[in-house]
Amino acid sequence: MTKKIFNIQTTGSKLLVLIILIGAVIGFTAPFIHIFLDKKSEVEVFGYYNARMFFYAIGVPITLFISSVATYFSSLFIHIALFRKIMIFISFMLMSISIYYITWSLWARNDFDEFYYYTSIIILSLLISYLFILFIKRTTKNAVRLSNIARNIKVLQDDSKRISDIASIMPAKEETITYKALIDITGEDINVTIQEIVNEINKD
Repeated sequence: MTKKIFNIQTTGSKLLVLIILIGAVIGFTAPFIHIFLDKKSEVEVFGYYNARMFFYAIGVPITLFISSVATYFSSLFIHIALFRKIMIFISFMLMSISIYYITWSLWARNDFDEFYYYTSIIILSLLISYLFILFIKRTTKNAVRLSNIARNIKVLQDDSKRISDIASIMPAKEETITYKALIDITGEDINVTIQEIVNEINKD
């Protein structure tokens, strides 16, 4: 079972690494795409004079958006609750800002009232960020669960090895003392780890 879990985790990790690398390439190149476009073009794009100006405006927000997604995804694998919540909050803020500027780049104001225009963009950016974070959390649930199970199984393996090491140095005739020593040192930790694995398996 342990081997199967690690094999599944390895396969999933390879796919995630590929997606992250593709996202990194897009994020790195987005701010520079405009350099390769014709600055003399007069073909209007999303209200901009030409494609070069449009990609100049939207390039950095795209990079910021990809960075926020990577930050949130990474935060799901942080096991310290306080740090995980801080990183989730930071990623949500970064994502909201990036979506705000992406929307601003795509949505020409024209005759729309200025106050309602910017208010709508703010609300839309917060809503899309929240929905996108829910989507990432939902689609990566199994990967996070397998990661937690694999980590806890590794802890059990370490505890088992510790028991074997202690047993090997204890006198064979002191069976009662040996057993008590093993339970005192590792019993509680093992029960906690087993409960964590059960919780991960039964989690919705």
